[in-house]
Amino acid sequence: MRIKLQALTEHIHGFLLILGITAFLSCLIFPSHYLFYFFHSFLLLIPFAVTAYGQEKIKHFVSYFIIGIACAILLFFIGSNFWEKLYFLILSVAIMLIRIPSRLQKTDDYEIVDENVIESGGLFDSPSAGFLGYFVLLFFIALLLKRNDLQTILYWITFAWLTDFLVYTNLKSLNRYLYSRRNIANLPGKQIISTNRALMIAFSILALVVMLVVPLLPLDHIVYSIGIAIRDFLRWIFSHFSSEEQTVIETAAESLATSGQSAMFGDVKPTPAWLKMLYDILFAAILFVVSAGALVGIGYTILMLVHRFYKPSAVTGDIQEFINEETESTFLQDSEKKERDSLFSMLFNPNTTIRKKFKKQIQQGSHLNKKAGNFIPVSLTPLELEQYAKLPDDERTHLLHALYEKARYSKEGCTKEDVASFKKS
Repeated sequence: MRIKLQALTEHIHGFLLILGITAFLSCLIFPSHYLFYFFHSFLLLIPFAVTAYGQEKIKHFVSYFIIGIACAILLFFIGSNFWEKLYFLILSVAIMLIRIPSRLQKTDDYEIVDENVIESGGLFDSPSAGFLGYFVLLFFIALLLKRNDLQTILYWITFAWLTDFLVYTNLKSLNRYLYSRRNIANLPGKQIISTNRALMIAFSILALVVMLVVPLLPLDHIVYSIGIAIRDFLRWIFSHFSSEEQTVIETAAESLATSGQSAMFGDVKPTPAWLKMLYDILFAAILFVVSAGALVGIGYTILMLVHRFYKPSAVTGDIQEFINEETESTFLQDSEKKERDSLFSMLFNPNTTIRKKFKKQIQQGSHLNKKAGNFIPVSLTPLELEQYAKLPDDERTHLLHALYEKARYSKEGCTKEDVASFKKS
């Protein structure tokens, strides 16, 4: 599931790259009906998806080439006029050609990093921080063209790519973390994955809200206020370093006022083009800084919450059981056999019985704990669950804890004698 989700973020990265360049080209080629042709560009998802499938599944290069040309011809006939047909044809062929280098190296296309983290070598499948410069460059070109609609669309595309890149980086780091601790038998992997998934969903929702809200903020007034403050500050500095010149200027202004010529200073000159361009660039920079700062703030807050409630095993007293590398493959095979057990055998399995009894004890203890109610956190270790449910520190609880860890983590699992010994205790 994590590998598939990581592959999805890679594909989103690739399609956002295409949308960025199509937004720019649509504005240049079809300036009068820009939005109409830009939304038509979403049809490029067809050759993008087909070539992605062909890159991974189709064995023969000729077959890959045929389906790529077929998609290009299909979009050529879908176009509403000749220029749009030619536009779709060129971009479809370009998408197919961009995937060819990694397709020719299909045996090496998927590089296994740390034996479980998959990285693809194609342009569309390799998100990196350097692509942010690509989107920023397109955005500042839109500033030079003075197209507000293009600026808004490129801002949203850039923000969506940045969110997708952060989610991709998180998934990649999670895979490396789980692999680095693969020899720990009692690692709460499912709890880590579920907690990380919940945090990433919260992060994506908050990032989407920020992406939609930031353009509505009065950032132009903020930029104007900053400019006024800088101007007043510079005037204050110059007034201190050139007091004599300031006195001469004030004297001249007074003499002009008495002679009735002060009205000349009331004339407002038009703003120079270079100054307006500088203002637009400053406004765009502040827009990106505010948006990126909001993303970083959300991520940092989530990270601080994780560190706030996380306790290392040295503090909680949990014992890490390591798997011997020589028996790791046998352990995994036995685990797969356990997963293929029938439902009937699982109902009467000693491991299932012990785990049900442990869950029942936790539920009863949580019910007695008025602050906790019936809510049981899924991200806690067995020892933390016992402390959370305030189970008594007696021999029966210790025996249940040992049997539960044996049922869940050990290779052999529990036996009927273990269940009988617990019932007698």
